[in-house]
Amino acid sequence: MNDAGGTITSPARRRWLRWYVWLLLGVVVLLVAGGGFVWVEHARSVELGETSPADGALLSTATVTVSSGLPGYEPGRGVVTLLVDGKPLPVAELMLADGHVEAALTLADGPHHVELEYTSSNVFSRRLARAWSFTIDTTAPTMRVLAPVSRVLLEEAVTRLEVAVDEPAAVDLLLDDEPDALRIGESGTGPFTAALSLDQGDHTFTLVATDAVGNSSRISWQSYADYDAPVIAAPTWPEGDEPWREISASVTFTVDDALPGNVTVAAALDGESVALSAGPATGAERRAYSIETGDLAEGEHRLVFTAQDRGGHEAEWERVFLVDSSSVFGERPMIVGAVGKDVSLLQGALASRGLYEGKATGLFDQATADAVAAYNSAHDLTAGQMAGLDTLAALIGSIRIDLSERKLYHFSDGRLRRTYSVAVGMPAYPTPTGSFEIISKVVDPTWTPPDSDWAAGMEPVGPGPDNPLGTRWMGISSPSVGIHGTYTRSSIGTAASHGCIRMYLEQAEELFELVYVGTPVEIVP
Repeated sequence: MNDAGGTITSPARRRWLRWYVWLLLGVVVLLVAGGGFVWVEHARSVELGETSPADGALLSTATVTVSSGLPGYEPGRGVVTLLVDGKPLPVAELMLADGHVEAALTLADGPHHVELEYTSSNVFSRRLARAWSFTIDTTAPTMRVLAPVSRVLLEEAVTRLEVAVDEPAAVDLLLDDEPDALRIGESGTGPFTAALSLDQGDHTFTLVATDAVGNSSRISWQSYADYDAPVIAAPTWPEGDEPWREISASVTFTVDDALPGNVTVAAALDGESVALSAGPATGAERRAYSIETGDLAEGEHRLVFTAQDRGGHEAEWERVFLVDSSSVFGERPMIVGAVGKDVSLLQGALASRGLYEGKATGLFDQATADAVAAYNSAHDLTAGQMAGLDTLAALIGSIRIDLSERKLYHFSDGRLRRTYSVAVGMPAYPTPTGSFEIISKVVDPTWTPPDSDWAAGMEPVGPGPDNPLGTRWMGISSPSVGIHGTYTRSSIGTAASHGCIRMYLEQAEELFELVYVGTPVEIVP
């Protein structure tokens, strides 16, 4: 029945109700099916878990296992891609396991970046991505010692140590193997500095640099600290500038230094090395040394004593001194600087041979040295500019008296120069034989009676024709015996004297100018 209000008839209503029921049932089915699908997809979804190494990690090993948790992951379900420093790793290098992916790698020092990508058809984990970074540091820090410039020798009482490193690190100093280290740099690359007050002597430095992952390097070296130069004194050196009267001396030196055992000493006399002997220590910082000058020629000498410590500091003591030990010509060798009568006689002897010009000054100057050198060269003598004993002996010459021949032979410059006839002692008063030397020279002598029986009651005789000594007297080192002139010319060539050697007046005067006090005289039978 269908009334005017449009009421649905029962059959139609029933059809509509059936359709509505089916529709509702379909919706329910769809809702149930969709909910099941969602539940299944969610149950099979994958998540991102913890990574290794952790983001920002600093590693000290080059062998690294890069990994990430993938909760819900099962091998074969979805695609896993692992990129290291922008390059994907081959699948063969990946180790895939339930809920986990990893790769064992060997990487170079430096920063590294890892990216993980996971793709699948799962609506909840269709694409997952994560990135993290870490740094590898297997190399120990490299240190540079900027100060001190010389590690071998430290010359300042306060030593400035300055160190730089090539990467952030802590720097420690171990000094002389002390157990406690001194930290001079906490972190960074420096330069790190420290001021060290060190005793003089040997020191061991060890620097240790340690970076953030524990890599460490060390530098060790030996240094020697020496701040002060030695101090030299010569306590036995004569005071004042008076000439030395001795021909040799022993000189003592003291050397003061913080480390006297490390001081090297040397002495030189006139440019030639002199042997040193070490004396006993006179204190913790003092050592004594002595030298023997040996036989010194007359003249100026230069003595130099040096002391050098291990740090290279050097001290020098120097003196120029004059030796004037004799005025007897021929008794002592002479060098430049010598003064006195013996030098005047030397100059006269050289002048008589045409080697020295000018008057005798009594000073052994360079002109005298040049004349001596010329004389030595001409006579094959090796003394150079020194008037050595051989030089003087050749210049002074010698006398040989042969009693049997009644002859006097005068030698100079190494050869026979004059031969004179002489009178010798009578048999009752023989002339002594042996080796003597001239000890005095007198012009116009006065004869004094000797203490002898034959002269008893006689009076002295002054210069003149009655004087038995003539005009020249050359006494020798035999009591009351000498060589002299005589007015009794007829006695020459005979044995007529009381022991003396008589000569013609003019020949005695000639010989007088050729000989010196000190001229050797040999008298043979």
